[in-house]
Amino acid sequence: MTEKKYDIFISYRRKDTGDKAEHLKDLLDKAGFENRVSFDRENLTGVFDVELARRIDHCKDFLLVVGKNSFNFTDEDFEPEQVELYNSLGTCSLSEFEDKIRKMGPNAPIDFVRIEIARALNRKDLNIIPVAPESVNGFSFSAINFPDDIANVKYHEAVFFSDNPDALFKDVIPKIMPRLKSKPSSRFKKIVMPLVAVVLIGLVGWGSSLIIKNRVAKAKEELAARCETAIKEKGIDEICRQHLKWYPDISGKQLQAVTSILESMEKVEGGTFMQGAMRNEDGTYDSYWVCPDSLEVPAFEQTVGDFFIGKYEVSIEEWYDIMGQKFDKANATMPMSNVSFEDCMKFVDSISNLTGLNFKLPTEAEWEYAARGGNKPDNTFLAGSNDPNIVAWYTENSGNRPHVRNDEDGGLYCNGLNLYDMSGNVCEWCDTPFSPYKADIPNPDKEAMTIRGGSYLSEPYELAVFHREPMNCNAHAANVGLRLIIKRDKKP
Repeated sequence: MTEKKYDIFISYRRKDTGDKAEHLKDLLDKAGFENRVSFDRENLTGVFDVELARRIDHCKDFLLVVGKNSFNFTDEDFEPEQVELYNSLGTCSLSEFEDKIRKMGPNAPIDFVRIEIARALNRKDLNIIPVAPESVNGFSFSAINFPDDIANVKYHEAVFFSDNPDALFKDVIPKIMPRLKSKPSSRFKKIVMPLVAVVLIGLVGWGSSLIIKNRVAKAKEELAARCETAIKEKGIDEICRQHLKWYPDISGKQLQAVTSILESMEKVEGGTFMQGAMRNEDGTYDSYWVCPDSLEVPAFEQTVGDFFIGKYEVSIEEWYDIMGQKFDKANATMPMSNVSFEDCMKFVDSISNLTGLNFKLPTEAEWEYAARGGNKPDNTFLAGSNDPNIVAWYTENSGNRPHVRNDEDGGLYCNGLNLYDMSGNVCEWCDTPFSPYKADIPNPDKEAMTIRGGSYLSEPYELAVFHREPMNCNAHAANVGLRLIIKRDKKP
């Protein structure tokens, strides 16, 4: 007998959101997904149904219905043993999963919803949509403190509904429909979709009006105006052909972070340069800065287009405000670090979705070109000088710690493009897979991306504008952070 496949999986906490999850299932049935939505109404055995894991492994969309009391974790839930358990249940094969569940038995104190989320997060191709209440009365989905095994669920853009008794939960459907990978039946498309489109347009218009009247305070309006001014005065709109398209529910803190980032962008006019360490006139390399067998040689010609780059590295405050997460305010102005390349890509996606602008991590070529001073290069080994004590926090002057990410703490100088800490403070991720310049040198890690700039732990030669190192895209370190760029989207 062929196993039935479901396109959409609904995960929910029965005691908190059982009614809303069932309502959502009924609404999806009527919207053209009848018999294609997995909704588990009862589980009387006390054992996690392995069939549910199979459905999660094969569905296209995973809808997590969140309530205000769905995730009240205890200290025990954050213990390493618990995190490891759910990580294991989320990543193992289906046969291994069935084995583990049977061995645990019906009395094992396991969290079914946590298993479902962990299983869903393990699928990189799965479309995960949290369906959560709006942030009111002390509740905020982005503020939920999840254990590490399922913490990444907050990086998936949520659909919000009003928890007011007078609100209509069915109004969430027009918000979900455009986000689904699964498509409704052809009959539904012809008859109902035009009506949904009309409703959606009406909701967008109504929502925008409501936001302007009731939610956008004067401070938010001023911040938005400053952002508009920044992209016009700097030429971001003209050169990158982009305009601000605000996410309707952007918060005041997110707007503040966007403003800080946009106002510190510096223009880099494109050009052609030699990437890598250059030889001296006699054909040798400067032995203090370059090893002939290093990963920085031989130099080769590169061309980059116009782009805008952050004057500073992304700060802790900017990161957490954009991501809608709490953090230690005492370290707000320090550079963000201890984030993987994959974490950075989620941050880039978040700020791009909030603004409609094409934020990116710089490619390795863009990074080095900017560090050298662009089309008017500094012609120095470091970004702005040959003396590390003038431009860099490094092993000799940093006290083995990062510093405020500008020149206000110690008076360090910038390079010719007015960029700070391109040498030292924290290393910076580049959106370029790492590979040696020499074809005969084996690649140390095929999953490695490139990091640049050196850090507060670096020796002087590691601060050079051409110095490069590999780092696995899933790894993170206390001395590795990021810097943002904006450039024209090459997509048609």
